[in-house]
Amino acid sequence: ASPFSMEANEVWILKGAPRYAKLGWYGRAPPDALKKVKLLDPAEDRKTSPTVISMDAIKASFESYQREHLEMMLIKAYTGFVAAKEDDVAGGMSVIATGSWGCGAFYNGEPVMFAVQSLAANAAGVDLTYHSLGDGRRLAPAFQLLEEALVRKLTIKEALDLLVERCANDPAFRTKYKPRPRSSM
Repeated sequence: ASPFSMEANEVWILKGAPRYAKLGWYGRAPPDALKKVKLLDPAEDRKTSPTVISMDAIKASFESYQREHLEMMLIKAYTGFVAAKEDDVAGGMSVIATGSWGCGAFYNGEPVMFAVQSLAANAAGVDLTYHSLGDGRRLAPAFQLLEEALVRKLTIKEALDLLVERCANDPAFRTKYKPRPRSSM
């Protein structure tokens, strides 16, 4: 285990870290990745460097999300988003750039993670700029859920209840985790 593991209600905020390289992709490295790396002069980025909120996602070792999984991720995202907006040192951010949080090696489902982040952003009073992983997974189920919550004027808690129900009954709201078949000997 890493000595730098985060608590369930903890995020790390990194501010003032200049860029050293620009990558021409998001997600898994393409075969021509090295051709798409552009080295930058970090001195030129000292005044414009972004604030980075580092949040660990739950690693899905299950197929269906339970309420406790969704609540934990909602608290984690809210903690990061509200800190970026309100923290005395690193705050003042009203727009958060985010993406398919935990949807690669951690097997989370894009619709669920998008819905969780959207609810957390609403509660924290920030706007999201969302960058899709680009692996062909659709966010349409999450948009439908969020539109329903908006039309019905649901609270964050009621919208979370709706998400819990969808995760239990709709395959579009499942994780990408697939248990290994047991070998028969």
